[in-house]
Amino acid sequence: MKKENRFDRLFENLKSNLSGIMNFHLLLEDEKGQQIYKFITNRIAELQGFKTLMVNYYLPAASKSIVDDRRELEQSKYKHLIKMSKEDFKENYYETVRLGYVGMFHKFENFIRDLIISADLLFNADEEEITSIENFAKTEFNYEIRKWQNYVTINRLNWICNCIKHYDALPIKSHKPKIYESLPIQEKIKFNKEDFVRDIEMLASNYQIIMQTVFFIGSYKMLANEMDYLSETESNLKLE
Repeated sequence: MKKENRFDRLFENLKSNLSGIMNFHLLLEDEKGQQIYKFITNRIAELQGFKTLMVNYYLPAASKSIVDDRRELEQSKYKHLIKMSKEDFKENYYETVRLGYVGMFHKFENFIRDLIISADLLFNADEEEITSIENFAKTEFNYEIRKWQNYVTINRLNWICNCIKHYDALPIKSHKPKIYESLPIQEKIKFNKEDFVRDIEMLASNYQIIMQTVFFIGSYKMLANEMDYLSETESNLKLE
């Protein structure tokens, strides 16, 4: 049986999910829309590629390093001076997973930044319009696209990454998610491959949720612009 191509599966699932978005056809009807569609698919493929890199290459290499390090220590003439537990040997593995978390969240932040730029390009009525999708969403819907507290998964991953980057992976940053309240504050956060795979797949789902939300707001904004234009035109005709 022929193995399913992961890129085929990725793009077919993406197209299926996007097709339900209002005005999705705009992405395929003109050159600007096609460029944005290419950006979206490339960024989602990039995240999936990062997962493959971590799971199939980096983490197996980190696991192998545990075995190699233990064997070398056993063969060392100074092993009586080095006291390391089995858990100590796993630290490089945990550190690799933690770097994976930081990497995937960095990709997410870049995706959101460029998604907003792309949405402005697609949905602004003309080049002179200065109201961004981000400001429109905040004004009309009281929705802040880059306020991570709006998303349970994103907020949790952001907390994890801030602990890793700014607190040496200790779970001591404020506003700790309830799921991590029992973590000992004197021990670094430890995740395994299964945790990473679950969270990067949840992150990918949030890509699409936020993308759908942004496109809905953009469509509403475009419709509002058209209604304002018609209203202004009608008023001008009455004045004449």
